[in-house]
Amino acid sequence: MDTEWPEKRAAAHELIAHGNQCASEGLFDEASIAYQQSIDICPTAEGLTFLGWMKGIENDFISAIAFCKQAIELDPEFGNPYNDIGAYLIGMNQFEDAIGWLEKAKLAPRYDAPHFPYLNLGRLYHFQGDLQSAISQYEMVIELSPGNEEALLALSELYASRRDESQAYSDTPDALLATLQGSSTERNPFMVSFN
Repeated sequence: MDTEWPEKRAAAHELIAHGNQCASEGLFDEASIAYQQSIDICPTAEGLTFLGWMKGIENDFISAIAFCKQAIELDPEFGNPYNDIGAYLIGMNQFEDAIGWLEKAKLAPRYDAPHFPYLNLGRLYHFQGDLQSAISQYEMVIELSPGNEEALLALSELYASRRDESQAYSDTPDALLATLQGSSTERNPFMVSFN
């Protein structure tokens, strides 16, 4: 084993953190450079996944998927790359393939944002008109990420579509309705589908 490995891994994680900060500020070129430098020092599933994310932002889904597959080879328990592959496949209109990857993401034991595959599946099923499946996925988002505004609004719309307009909220669970009413002040700044 390389005796410098802990130092290399720590340096790689510092670069990943820097890349994440750059990405959160919309500095995607700088983020890409930081992620690539992290991989050059010490390849990690996180560095590969996040570099794939930058490729996805550029709509280079083929490269993004390739980076995510490398991440899975390094750490098959890390959920982010499974979700991201699903999201890229949705972007390529390969919906059935996307579902399989998103289902794998839901099973991953290590995941930074475990609600994302449910959110992506909810969006996909909603788009496909499978309203019951969409509702089921969005309800899981709320369980994993209470107050998730996108899921709350989608559920409100879906519940309303199942009843006439005057009854739209009459059967909505009290906790969900309370969260819906208070959600406008609790915005999540990272309303993204990747990672």
